[in-house]
Amino acid sequence: MVVNSNNFINEFDSIKNNLQIKIKSFLEQNLSKQLHFLEQKYLQDEAKKISESTLKNIEEWINSEIPSKYKEGLFLAIKEERWSDITETFWKKLNFGTSGIRGKLSGSTIDINCEKDLYQLLNYGTKSDILRGTNTINEVSIYRYAEGLTQYFRKKGMTKLVIGYDNRIMSKTFSQIIAKIFLENGFTVFLFDEINPLPELSFSVTALEADLGIEITASHNDKRHNGFKLILKSGSPPNLDERNEMAEYILGNLSKSNTMKIFEDNELTNLKSQNTNLLFLGETSNSKSGNNKLIEIHQRYLNQIKNFVFQPHILEKYASQIQIIYSSTYGTGSKIIPKLLNELGYVNVKNIFTLSVPDPLFPLFQLKQILDPSDISSANVTINELIKQYGDVELEKSDIILYSDPDADRLGLIVKVSKEEQKYFGKWKFIKANDIWTLILWYILKNIFNFNSSLIYREKLFIVKSYITSDSLNAVAQKFGIQCLNGNVGFSDLSNIVHEKWKEGKINVGMFEESNGIGIAGNPKIDSNIPSHILEKDAALAATLIAEISAYAKSEKTTILKLLDHLYVDPEIGYHATFRLDLPENGTFEGISAEINKKHIMKHVETIAEKASNQAKTNSPYLISNMPVSSVEKYSTGRYDSLYWPNFPDEGIRFFLNSRINHITIRSSGTESKIRIF
Repeated sequence: MVVNSNNFINEFDSIKNNLQIKIKSFLEQNLSKQLHFLEQKYLQDEAKKISESTLKNIEEWINSEIPSKYKEGLFLAIKEERWSDITETFWKKLNFGTSGIRGKLSGSTIDINCEKDLYQLLNYGTKSDILRGTNTINEVSIYRYAEGLTQYFRKKGMTKLVIGYDNRIMSKTFSQIIAKIFLENGFTVFLFDEINPLPELSFSVTALEADLGIEITASHNDKRHNGFKLILKSGSPPNLDERNEMAEYILGNLSKSNTMKIFEDNELTNLKSQNTNLLFLGETSNSKSGNNKLIEIHQRYLNQIKNFVFQPHILEKYASQIQIIYSSTYGTGSKIIPKLLNELGYVNVKNIFTLSVPDPLFPLFQLKQILDPSDISSANVTINELIKQYGDVELEKSDIILYSDPDADRLGLIVKVSKEEQKYFGKWKFIKANDIWTLILWYILKNIFNFNSSLIYREKLFIVKSYITSDSLNAVAQKFGIQCLNGNVGFSDLSNIVHEKWKEGKINVGMFEESNGIGIAGNPKIDSNIPSHILEKDAALAATLIAEISAYAKSEKTTILKLLDHLYVDPEIGYHATFRLDLPENGTFEGISAEINKKHIMKHVETIAEKASNQAKTNSPYLISNMPVSSVEKYSTGRYDSLYWPNFPDEGIRFFLNSRINHITIRSSGTESKIRIF
C-alpha cells in the first residue's frame, strides 16, 4: 500500500548529513583504489559530484508517493551500510536513449548478490524485496516513464497503443503496468497474449493503424537487463527530435512526487474482464483461452515476410533439400522463425532445444555475457550446444546454422566449411554481418535487375547503412548503379533517412547495421518488385533471405562461402577487411569506477584526435601503426552531452589512415557500457 511519507521523510532528514559524508568517503576510497592511475584531485571531484547526485536521487525517492516497501528496502541497505549497492542504484537516473530506456534490474556489482536478486524477481516479482532505485529498471521507473509518455502522446492526439514483451525477467509484469496506465488514460490497448519478437510489434503498429508501440525488452543485453523500446505510427523508432521532446515529458514526470498506484502481478485478470478498451494479439488457431478479444496477428506478420522470396522456383525445387539448424537464444523467435521457414518449404529445420525454449535466466550464458549474434561468444555457445545435442554428424549435414537474439531483431549465421578449407577455418565458420549483408545485397540486386534493368528504375533505388558498417555494401551498390547512404548507428537514424527518401519517390532495397541488423523498407506508396516491410531490423526477414541464398547456392552446386569468395575476387567489389574490437574484450565497464575510466579513455581519444588533426596539416603526421593519419572526423549528436561533456562524440571519432578507404573508428556504445573500435 501507499502510506504517508512523513515518517520516511523525517527519518531521512535525521540521517541526511551523515549519509552524504559516508557515501562521499566510500566513493573516494573506492575510486582511489580502482583508478589509482588517475589524479587524486580529479577523483575527489568525481566522488563529490556523484555523492551529491546520489543523495539528491535518494531524497527524491523518499519524498515520492510510492509504495512504502520500496523505501524500506533503501533504509535497510543504509542500516547495513551497503554503500556499493546504494551508490550504483541511485547515482544517476536511467537515460532515455536511442529508442527507449534500458538498465539493470539489480544494482549489485557482486555477481552472487546480483544473481540472488534476479532469482528473487523471477520467483516473487513485485513482492520481492530487492533494492530498487533511480538507476535500475523496476516497477517505479517503468510506471513513471510510462506516465510521462501518456502525457506526451495525449498531447499529440494519440489514442491507440500496441504493447509487447519478451522472455526476460519482469517483462510480462512491466507490460501489464504500462497497459494499466494507458488504459486509465483513455487509450485503446492491444496487448500481446504471449512473448513476441520486437519486429512483430513494429508490424502490428502499422497493420492495426495504431499510434505507437511499446516492447518490453533489453534486446541483446545480458540477462541482468530489461527496459522498453518505442515504435511510432510509421513502424519506426523515434527520431532525434521526437526523442528529445519525449525526454522532456519523461524527465518532468520523474521529478514530480506523483502517486504510484501499487500494481500486483495478478491484476491483469481484472483488466481482461473489466476493460472494453483492452484487446489481445496472438495466434487464434493456437489460442487455448477462448478469448473473444484475441486478434490474429502472427500469420499476417509471417505472410508479409513471405513476400521477400526473389526466386520462388528455386525454393520449390531446393528448399526441401536445405538442412537448417536454428536457435532462438532462449528468446522470442522460438515459434515464429521455424514456422516461417517451414511455410516457405524448408522442411528440414531442427531446433537446438536447450537454446530454443524461452528462459529468462539464459542458463548457458554467463551473468555479464551479452546475447548478441555479432559476438563470437554467442556463436560458440550455439555450436557447442548443437554438437552436444546432435553430434558432429548433424553439423556436417547442415547447410546453415541460424541464431537470433532474445527479441529476434538480429540474426547470426554459421556455415560448415568444405574439407579443402577446414585447415584455414576449422569445421565451421562464423560469418560476420558485414559479409552476410554484402552477399544478401548482391543477391537481391542481381535478381531485381534480371527483371528490370532500366536506368529510370535504377535511379529510384537506394540502400542505407550505419557508417561503421562495411564499405563493401557501397561497392555492391556502385556495381549495380544504385545509391548508398550512410547514417548514424541505430535503426532510428536509418529509418529517418528512409522517410526522407520516400518523400523523393525513392525505394529502399536495404537497411543495414554492422551489429547483425537488416531491414528492407521498400516504399509502401509505390508499386514495385521490392516489397515493403517494417522500418526496423528483423531476424525473421534475415532468415528468409539467407535460407533462399542457401537454396540458390545448392542450385548452383556451390556454397555460401564460395559465393562470398566470388564477390571478393570481383574487381568491382573486392574484399573489405573489417574488424571490431571491444574494450573491455569480455564483459562491460562495470560500476561507477569503470564508467569514470570509460569517460577518461574517451577524453583521451578526443585529445589524440585533436593532435592528429593538427598534425595532418604538417609534414609530420600523427602515426597509428606506422600509418599516417590524413584526417579526422568527429560525430556528435548531443544526446549524451549531459552525461559526459559538451559535444561528446557519441557517434564516434574516425581516423583516416592515408586514405578515405582505410580508417579506424572509436565509439562509445550506446547499448552497452563498452568502447568499440571498428
